[in-house]
Amino acid sequence: MEWTADRVRRLWDYESAHPERYFAYKYSKSLVSVLKRHLRGARRVLDYGCGRGFLAEKLLEIGVDVAAADDSPRSVAFVEERFRGQKGFLGASTVDDLQKSGERFDAIFVIEVIEHLDDAALEELFERVRSVASPGATLIITTPNAEKLRASEVYCPSCDQRFHRWGHVRTWTADSLAAYLSSLGLDMVETIEGRFAKVVPGQPLRSLWGRFQKLSRGAKRPHLVAVCRVPVDAA
Repeated sequence: MEWTADRVRRLWDYESAHPERYFAYKYSKSLVSVLKRHLRGARRVLDYGCGRGFLAEKLLEIGVDVAAADDSPRSVAFVEERFRGQKGFLGASTVDDLQKSGERFDAIFVIEVIEHLDDAALEELFERVRSVASPGATLIITTPNAEKLRASEVYCPSCDQRFHRWGHVRTWTADSLAAYLSSLGLDMVETIEGRFAKVVPGQPLRSLWGRFQKLSRGAKRPHLVAVCRVPVDAA
C-alpha cells in the first residue's frame, strides 16, 4: 500500500486517541535521562514532530526552554493548550509557520520520524530541520534499529493489501544512518544501539542509564539513536 499524505494523516488522527501507544509516551523519560548530556549549553530546544508533546514535557522537566512543531494543526493546538503559560515553554507551531518565524534552536529532537519517509520526504525533512538549526546545533534522531519491516505488516481484507502497522517504509542501521547523515554534511557525534527503559507516567525512574548500557550489550537492541551536529560554519 502506498502511504499517501492523506492516509498518514488518517492513521495518526486515529492513533491520537490512544496516546499510550506512542513511542514518546513510553520512552521519553528514559530518552531524556540518557541523552541530556548532549544538551549541555543548549538554551533553546525543539521537539520536531512533537505529536501530543510527551517529549516536550520531559524536556521541560529538566529545565530547558522548549518549542514544539508538527505538521498536524490538531497536534499543534493540543500541545499549545497543554503547556501554555508553563515556564520554559516557547510555544507550538506548524512546521511551515516555524520556518517563516526565523527562529533558531541549539538542539533539535526528531523522534521516530525518519522510518516513515520516502526519499523525497526525507530530504525535505532535513532541509527543514537545517533551516531552523543554529550553527553548531545538536541534532538527536531516533528510529527502530535494523527493523524487519515484514514482521509488522498486517493484512486489510477490505482493500486486499498488506501494510506496515505504523506506516514504516524504510529500515535503518547504525551504519546506514550515520552514512546518510554524514552525506548531508552533518558531523557525527555518536550512534547508540540499545533498549530504552519503558517509563510511563507515575512510574519511578531507577538508574535508566545503567540499565540502558547493560541491555545495549544484549542481542536484542531495538532502539537506534544518532547524535550529530550542524557545522559551526553552516549558513
